[in-house]
Amino acid sequence: MALKNKSVANKRLPICSDSFTWHEAVRYLYDERPELRDRLPPLSPEAPPKRTVARIDTHLVEDAFGMSFIPWKKSLLDTIDSLVTNFPVSQNCTPV
Repeated sequence: MALKNKSVANKRLPICSDSFTWHEAVRYLYDERPELRDRLPPLSPEAPPKRTVARIDTHLVEDAFGMSFIPWKKSLLDTIDSLVTNFPVSQNCTPV
């Protein structure tokens, strides 16, 4: 697609939607999929350390290709739901 689109010729295009930490992901799953809590890693009661996040402007990619990004929370839930459906825990399988 980029080879045919003159507006982005010779440009570097970042393809990144959003950022999150694993702590945020697990916390979100605790809230959205409480039935899986015993299969998720425990969260420390302490606040996770502060981090610096680089924000990436993806408007050029969105405009040039007419695409939008799936938010990380939706992507995470879709992935977890698919895994739980397709790979249920059985007596022969122990979660790690």
